[in-house]
Parts: sequence; structure tokens; C-alpha cells
Amino acid sequence: MYMAYQNRTPSIKLKVGIDTFNSLIEFIGRTEQSQEEVVREKSTRLKEKLLRYSIPTISDDNEDLIEMRFFPNESGNMIDILLYAIDGVTPNNNYYNVLLEVRNKMKNQNKNNEE
Repeated sequence: MYMAYQNRTPSIKLKVGIDTFNSLIEFIGRTEQSQEEVVREKSTRLKEKLLRYSIPTISDDNEDLIEMRFFPNESGNMIDILLYAIDGVTPNNNYYNVLLEVRNKMKNQNKNNEE
């Protein structure tokens, strides 16, 4: 009995220009030097996938683009890598307080709309 080959196309698609693609690969390459093994492994897998499976395309405006596709778990890995990289960045604002203010305003607006 033969099993049918399933070709699954990743559901998340992102198109970027050459400079952005190069910066992303460079950034991921730097995180491969992390002290944390999990980060190194995720970075290496992601970089290898991007360099192997990304597709060079040309936009309608004749601009060179690179199409990258991700499964949801791979998108999560990219977010993990980005979050690791920003750890230790000192923000100028407390955005958590901003978030709380926005949420309270939305809550009050919803209450007013229900009345």
C-alpha cells in the first residue's frame, strides 16, 4: 500500500524587498551566536529554511521581491527570535500603561454603546 505524497503549502506568506531580506538573514545569523541553545537552534533552522525555500519574484511594479512562506509554528519561532533580540532594550515609554488606558477606554465605550 502506497501513501499519497501530501504537498502542503505554508499558510503565512510574506513578501519583502532584497534589503529587508538581507537584513533579516543577517539578523537571524547574529542570533545564531546566542548563548542559549534553543535560540541558536531556532535561528539556524529558520535561516536554513529561508535560504532554501524563499522564492525570488518580481512585483507588478518590476521590483525584486522575495516571497517567504511559514507554517504557524515557524512564524512563532521567528517571533521568539525577535523577542529574544529585543530583550534588554530600554523603552522610552511605559507602553503597558498605554495599553491599560486604551483597554479601559474601549471598555467604557462598549458599556456606553450597550446602554
